[in-house]
Amino acid sequence: MRFFLVEFDTLELEILVICWIGSVVDDLCLTNQIYSALLNAFEFKEITEAQNAHLQMLLEDDET
Repeated sequence: MRFFLVEFDTLELEILVICWIGSVVDDLCLTNQIYSALLNAFEFKEITEAQNAHLQMLLEDDET
């Protein structure tokens, strides 16, 4: 992790930068939540497809 020391001309500019950094961090957290939700949905879809394929095989075996 890198740290930079920056001197601001005004307190307002310092507050603006702190707020901007906070919004970037919030966006990254939201992005991570969206990624996690998509990953969970994809895994659930794979599990459901595998279960459906297994069920289809069982049904086909019963028909013979």
